[in-house]
Amino acid sequence: YSNVRSTTVTPYNAEKTYERIYVPGARGAWDFTSTFLFCYEEDGDTYEGVVDFGEDFAKAEFKITTAPEWINEETFGSDLTVTEPDPASLTLVSPGENITNYRSVRYYNFTFAKSTKVLTMNASFSQVGIVGIDGDWNTDVVMTQNYTDGVFYADVEIEAATEFKFRLDGAWTTSWGGTVDELELNSSV
Repeated sequence: YSNVRSTTVTPYNAEKTYERIYVPGARGAWDFTSTFLFCYEEDGDTYEGVVDFGEDFAKAEFKITTAPEWINEETFGSDLTVTEPDPASLTLVSPGENITNYRSVRYYNFTFAKSTKVLTMNASFSQVGIVGIDGDWNTDVVMTQNYTDGVFYADVEIEAATEFKFRLDGAWTTSWGGTVDELELNSSV
């Protein structure tokens, strides 16, 4: 054996890690290990992400918590006064009851402001797809969400240089095109 040798490693290309809050109850799992909203603004207040309620989304219920455990002052839920489905926003209370308003589709894009306790629904959809691969503008390759970082992905084999777009629910209502470096909402490219 030899003496201990120290070294310094500087990563030059790594995924950025964002502060996160937890969404237990999503997909029926009341744990703290799989569904998150992320603080992309890096302001310690605004958290956003896509929550997958799974194939059984009609039974979805959840809470939001800032810690990976049940602490009343850090757990946010419904006060049960708003009963409408898919409200554009919902003011949560601490600790609150389970949130059951969002049960229409599988995926919801939420923003949660910790300071105001307002949960905002930015979008809702049933699938994310890639369309246009090898000239097929009619068939979507349905993407899967990676729960740990919220990213959607698909393994595809492309035979030649091709154009493609991303779209929601197999329709052109919401789509993204552009360049690899910068996608644009409802782009004609």
